Amino acid sequence: MIYRKRKGNQKCDLERTLNKLYRCRDMEITNLWQRSIFLAVFLTLTLSGYGILISNLFSNNVFIELNYKILHGAAFAIGLLGFTLSVIWVLMAKGSKAWYEVYAKAISDFEEEFKHELGIPQIYLMGKVDFLDKDMEKKDDDGFYCNKKLSNIDSGAYSVSKLNILIGWVFLITWSVVIILHLSAFIALLLESWNCFYSSIGQNNCVLYIISASLAGLFFTFISLFITVRLKTLSASNYLMDFGYRKENREDYEQLTKIIK
Repeated sequence: MIYRKRKGNQKCDLERTLNKLYRCRDMEITNLWQRSIFLAVFLTLTLSGYGILISNLFSNNVFIELNYKILHGAAFAIGLLGFTLSVIWVLMAKGSKAWYEVYAKAISDFEEEFKHELGIPQIYLMGKVDFLDKDMEKKDDDGFYCNKKLSNIDSGAYSVSKLNILIGWVFLITWSVVIILHLSAFIALLLESWNCFYSSIGQNNCVLYIISASLAGLFFTFISLFITVRLKTLSASNYLMDFGYRKENREDYEQLTKIIK
């Protein structure tokens, strides 16, 4: 009787632990999309601000024509803000994916370790479920796997978290192009206003644009590396980066499972 009661309490403890792991995993998925929506609002605002500046650049207003350098400088600043937000998007998506995988791995290991105590069949363990339709593994007439072809409406073996990271990369590339274009134009206007320099290159606009683009590329390389490295350093997870600490936790977990068994 005492043995059965102890076994029953053990099963309840294991189920509570497993439920906590599932709740943590589900919370991470929910937070991922909430953070993405929050950051998307700021990216939309930067795109709107950039659109207003572009419309002014192509207007025929005499006052605007006299202030092209200011407009290009403002567009560069907005592009830099958009680039920073895009880097944050990518880092946030990567971090959420990492934590999701931490919980998924913990659930998978836990269920595998205590599948008999919890009464979970092998085919229903985390990572063991065969959820794909067998027809999805067949090739169609064009030689594509059904789940990889974009022209149909069938489900596909794609990672939503990876696609979220790719969205960040699209923003990142877009803002990089914006920064280089407007910085090149700003530098070209600045060099053109220096009569001594403009005369030294024979007032050759082609040479002016090549020099401006080269300087803009060098400056963007430096500033983008600085922003990326700085944000990666500030947002680094101590737990995910501390391999020694995780190794100790793994050893403690293995000892605990031996005691429970």
